[in-house]
Amino acid sequence: IEAPAARPVRAPVTATAGATADALSALVNLGYGQGEAAAAVAQAAGENDGSATPALIRAALKLLAPKG
Repeated sequence: IEAPAARPVRAPVTATAGATADALSALVNLGYGQGEAAAAVAQAAGENDGSATPALIRAALKLLAPKG
């Protein structure tokens, strides 16, 4: 009887640089300033580890939405 093959252990997934750059580009193309968009994307990436581009954009837009 053979022992089952060990499965590789995966490292935790974080937002990739590509997803972050794409989200930033999308927000700038929507008219947000580079600085405010970068801050929102950075915060969204920190709060949503492993998020793909669409999720980062949604999270950043929620952060940029007017409060009131």
